[in-house]
Amino acid sequence: MSPVSPRIGRRGLIVGGAAIGLLGACGRGTAPTDSQGRVRLRLALDAQAGLGQAGVFQALASGGFEKQRLTVEMLSGEGGLGERLAASAAELALASDGLTALDLAAQRAPVRAVAAFFQKSPLAFFARGAGGLASAGDLRDRPILIDPEDARLLWPWLRARYGLSEDQRQPAGVEGFFDAPRAVLVGDLLTAPEAVLQTRPAIRLAADDGYPPYGGALLAPTAFARDNARALRGFIAAVVEGWRDYLQGDPGEAHALMRRSAPQLTERAQSAARDRLKTFALVDGGDAALFGLGAMTTERWVMTGEAAVQAGLFASAPAPRDLFTDAYLPGRG
Repeated sequence: MSPVSPRIGRRGLIVGGAAIGLLGACGRGTAPTDSQGRVRLRLALDAQAGLGQAGVFQALASGGFEKQRLTVEMLSGEGGLGERLAASAAELALASDGLTALDLAAQRAPVRAVAAFFQKSPLAFFARGAGGLASAGDLRDRPILIDPEDARLLWPWLRARYGLSEDQRQPAGVEGFFDAPRAVLVGDLLTAPEAVLQTRPAIRLAADDGYPPYGGALLAPTAFARDNARALRGFIAAVVEGWRDYLQGDPGEAHALMRRSAPQLTERAQSAARDRLKTFALVDGGDAALFGLGAMTTERWVMTGEAAVQAGLFASAPAPRDLFTDAYLPGRG
């Protein structure tokens, strides 16, 4: 073990003396191929494979990757995304939100977001009882149950935008949701606890009130992207097609494959989550409605960086060119 052991968070942050050097070496060279000559790509995840990767599962189930001469494996694994890319444990990474890209850019890591499969952050507010949530402004004077990782940017953004008080913030948990009738639970739109969903809560996405980060950010080391541009473009094209087919076609095969990876999922939960994906336009709304699935814009990355600086996460926002490139999206390059 190294004398300085990096500390890794869920979003892929690496802290330690060797971190920048490790990341500087990641992703070099041509990706390996399998026995049939297909490029082998390992996709690191910061959560268990499931509903948030439905487009990848659809591409696996339909043969979309094979059409692109790719063999793809998803890896939940241990450790942060940055660490795993640095150690060449994966060629690509799929981050739950765009804040990971800011974390890595702040460390001067040569990693960029190359697609955003969720045009909105999947963080949502779940509230029961009369009144619902017409906007995030309705959170005033209500207990807010939020996980520390989710609170990192969202909580200071909410406080600054809506004047919430620090004493409203409480630990996330289903128990608190049921103990306090006016409590609002913050959680992922796709993986909210079934007990919460059974109450038929009012649901509102933070993004629909202006919360700026993208979700489902695909991260690629710049050297890997340069040396494997065709494979990277093929991967993104297959996942874009996978998401389109998943939302517009029959998701049955993708759901079956997903349950093999996450046995706790039920067909009912999958169907309901797919309905929420469509209702809230996570994949095909926002910039994707104008520029295609996976699209990203400089404006959104600037807004995310400014929000992170205002929240005190960074002294200054990374330049957009250090955060993302759209050169590998379908129809580009």
